[in-house]
Order: sequence, then C-alpha cells, then structure tokens
Amino acid sequence: MFLTFLTKVAKPTTSLNQLVSFSTTFNYRQSSSSSSSSNNRYNFKMEEVKLVKATWEQFKKSTYDNYEAWGSKLTVEQYWNREADSKEFAQNHRPWVLLNKDEEIVASCETYEYDSFYCNLESDQPDIQYATSQGIASVFVEQKYRGKGYAASLMKHLNAQVKNEGSMMTDLYSDIEPKVYEKCGWHIHPANTFIIDSEITMKIDSDITYKPVTIDTIDTVSDWIIKNNDLYIKEKWFETKSEQQQQQQNDTTSSTSSSASPIKYIYGKLMKKNHIMWHIKQVQTYANALDTKPYPETFGCVANQPGNGGYIIWSHDIRDDCLNILSVAADNQVVFYTLLEKALEEARTYKFKHVMFWVNDWSKFRSEWLTNIGIEISVREGSVPMVCSFVKQGDQEKVDTSSSGKWINIEKFGWI
Repeated sequence: MFLTFLTKVAKPTTSLNQLVSFSTTFNYRQSSSSSSSSNNRYNFKMEEVKLVKATWEQFKKSTYDNYEAWGSKLTVEQYWNREADSKEFAQNHRPWVLLNKDEEIVASCETYEYDSFYCNLESDQPDIQYATSQGIASVFVEQKYRGKGYAASLMKHLNAQVKNEGSMMTDLYSDIEPKVYEKCGWHIHPANTFIIDSEITMKIDSDITYKPVTIDTIDTVSDWIIKNNDLYIKEKWFETKSEQQQQQQNDTTSSTSSSASPIKYIYGKLMKKNHIMWHIKQVQTYANALDTKPYPETFGCVANQPGNGGYIIWSHDIRDDCLNILSVAADNQVVFYTLLEKALEEARTYKFKHVMFWVNDWSKFRSEWLTNIGIEISVREGSVPMVCSFVKQGDQEKVDTSSSGKWINIEKFGWI
C-alpha cells in the first residue's frame, strides 16, 4: 500500500455515493497580508465536506490524478489498466472520495478487506478467532488542496467507518511522516527490513525437496499455506504465553517488580490465494508493459516434508529492480536457507540487485538466521506499518485496543 499525501477496486456496478456520508468543517479564509503573524498560514471559514463511496467514474478520475505519484515506468493508460484489472483479486475493494460543497474531489483513497485473526493470551488454550479487517491504500490529495486538513478528515472518517462496520483492525503503510496518521488513530510499528544482495549464495541442503509456486500450482500451494496458518498462530500463542509466564517468574524472584505484560492478544492477517494473485497481476502488468524477459512464471516454492516444511512467496518488483518476499515460513534454518537461495536465484535471473523482505514476529522465521551470517536489519523509510485494532477486551465497547495487542505477521503480502 502506498501512502504519500498524495494511499488505491472491483468495478462498482452502480453509483453508491449516498451509501456512506460524513461531514466536517474547515476554515478557509486566507488571513490578510497585513497580518504580521500570518507567515502564509490560513485561517479557515466553515466549509462542509463529505466522504462517499466513489462511482467508477470518480475512481477513474482519482486514478488518473495520482498517476504521477505511482505510475512510474507505465503510461497513464497502462497505469489505469493496472489499477482496474488487479481488482479482480481484491476482496471487497472500495474506492472513497472526499467531496467539497461543489462536489469536487479533494481527497481520495481505497479500502481492501482481509481475512484476519486474533487469539487471546488470557485463555488457557489458543482459541483462534477469525474476523475481517480493512487495509487502506492510495491516500491522495491533489496539490492545490493540500495543507487544508482534507487528508486528516478523510482518515478520521475512515477510521470511524471501519470500526462501525465491525472490522477487527485497519492498517496502512505510510510513505509520509507517520505522525500524520497517528493523529488520526493509527499506531506505528517498526519498519524493519532485510535487504539481501542478490549475489550472496546460501548454503543449502540437497535433501530438502520443494515445489515451485506457479499459476498452475497456486491452488494447491495456497490450500497448504492456509492449513498451516493455524499451526503457526498457535505456536506463536504458546511462545508469547511462555515468555509472559517466564517474565512473571522473574518478577517474583527479583527485588524490583515490573508491571504485568500489557499484551493481551496476538493478531494479524491471513495470506490467501487472492493476495498472492493480486501481486502476480501487478508483476504481469509491468512484464507486459516493459517486455520483460524471461516472462515471470515462478512466484515462490514450497517444501512440505514433515519436520522440514516451509514456503517462500515472492513477487518481481520490475519497476524498482528488486525481488520482494511476500511471506516466508520455515521449520528450521536449513529449510529457510534453501528457500531463500531459490529467491536469490530468481533475483539473479532478472538482474535484480536485491531480495527484500520485512522483518516480522512470525513463529516460523528467526531474524538471527540472517543476522548470524552478517546480514543486518535496516529500517526502511517508506511503507511504515501502522494499525488500529478494535479487538474487544472484556466487556468494553468497540474501541481502539491496539496497545493491548501484538501484530505478529507484518508481511509484504498485506501491502497493496
């Protein structure tokens, strides 16, 4: 997901502008030039704006408007086709626009639905609960409308909207100063990343067998991943629970006690076939537009041997010459190195300089598998993860409980 002020639908079949509407006020009157303290600031008069679900025509206009922000290496028509065609794989995709009193679009964005999960740590056993969440993408404000509070209004209304709809959480990936979104209800998470030189080779185990992820095998692969998701979540639940219990034991033997852990639940998104296909569609758009050779056909590999299982899913960032790891899981370090080497081989095939993946808290990946061989964690400047979780705790109403939760799989597959 891209978020600069400038963050991105299945095609609506009817106009739904009146489905959702909000209003807010702004002060627009520019202070007089004689004011010594103005410093080009604005005093605003009252003006109503409303947030509505966009029509197809409004979505197309917003897409054309943000082309310069995100359409690098594509023509404007190719960019529009990329946006329109990829929505085939988007789950409950909705475009939104903020309109002023003259019905002009002053800001826009999109939301996507994800199947998600949470698991309370205060239970005796890991009881996984399933829900849906909303990802926010393509937040954009035209240059002439910036600095007037429209983006903040858009985001605050969206936060209220997804909460009122019963979403478990809402996330975005910020390319601007995160404080902008913090003020609107989102909480920042570390943007830790491994950037691996594609010329590095991993020591692999020839006994580890794997199958490639292709369009033809993706159904089988995604089914296998889904079946293993529950196992990984439960393992993380036990791991987190054990850490908390150990901390409690340490506190009882320590002369100085610390407060109980504020983390009451773990949560995250579930990667499914449509998420992988959305990224593959992006790859195909650029490959066709730029006549990429060889045409990308492999998007990861899976090892499903007992005790030596795992998977790695990737996408080709042809625009920025990088292989992005969407998700990775491995039973052990040997399997991880074997899977990672396949990704490095794919990067070298396309002369990409790097393989990149986000550092997460998943139970099937350990950062030390890379830091122990000299690959350091870096902090990326863009795509900073931010979230607002509404997982209910106790008898409280639907409120922001982000500080009580732990987002355990901040992975690239969830970025749009």
